[in-house]
Amino acid sequence: MSDRLPFEPESLKDIKERFADALRPDVEVGAVLAGLVKRPGQLRKHVFDFKDGMRMIVSMDRAGEERAVHVSFSSHRPIKRRSDYEKFCAKMKERLEELAGRAVEPLERKMSNAAIHFAFKPEEFEHLFEQTAVTE
Repeated sequence: MSDRLPFEPESLKDIKERFADALRPDVEVGAVLAGLVKRPGQLRKHVFDFKDGMRMIVSMDRAGEERAVHVSFSSHRPIKRRSDYEKFCAKMKERLEELAGRAVEPLERKMSNAAIHFAFKPEEFEHLFEQTAVTE
């Protein structure tokens, strides 16, 4: 049985409303690797499915004192050519900036068999925490 959540597309409005909550609390990477807690991709709170078939998984990861916002994107269509990979990355960065409400620059970008992963400084998203603190 797969531990992958079913694909459940949402409107951009609904995704925007949930986005900041995916960054709290921190996900302890060691606990995930040890199997003590579920991976963010196994929790709906962190999973965002878009109507165009893209899936985004977002979390604030912590390893010791180091923290980073981890964002992964996957598509139902395989990415085979370098030019398609670059277009996909540009589209996903644009989508993430729309959700973040401003431009963000990744610290790193890498590709796995299933997804494209970005890491960002937590400071890139602090304004979202400030917005949610007002409503809590």
